[in-house]
Parts: sequence; C-alpha cells; structure tokens
Amino acid sequence: YDSALHNVISQDGTFISSPELGQGERFSQRFDQPGVFAYFCAPHPSMVGTLIVEEPRIGDVRLHLPLLAQSGE
Repeated sequence: YDSALHNVISQDGTFISSPELGQGERFSQRFDQPGVFAYFCAPHPSMVGTLIVEEPRIGDVRLHLPLLAQSGE
C-alpha cells in the first residue's frame, strides 16, 4: 500500500501532465503520434520513466495497462 500522492509530468511538455493521484486513482493519456516521451513524478523526482509509442502494425492488439510505480522513498 502506497499512501503517497504521485503524478506523471512530461519532462519536455509534449503531453498533458496528470494531477496528483492517490491510491486507486487513474490517469490516462492518448498518444496519436509515435515518439519517445520522458516523464517523472513531481513529488518523487527520482521516479522517472520513458514511454515509447510506435506505429501500429497489422494484428496488434490494443492493451490498457495501469501505470504502476514503485518507490524506494
């Protein structure tokens, strides 16, 4: 159980950042163009990630996965 608030902040402003979210809350973002998108958590700047969006290929299945984060703080 993680009682801390987290968010997803675009490192370069290329996508809309999330508000701070508590346990069980969700945020979704649609990416219509391929690219590499770096992000971090403002309350925990050491929590970083990169999302790679590729062009769809024939036969691909769209998955909706929750953003899972672990903190050593």
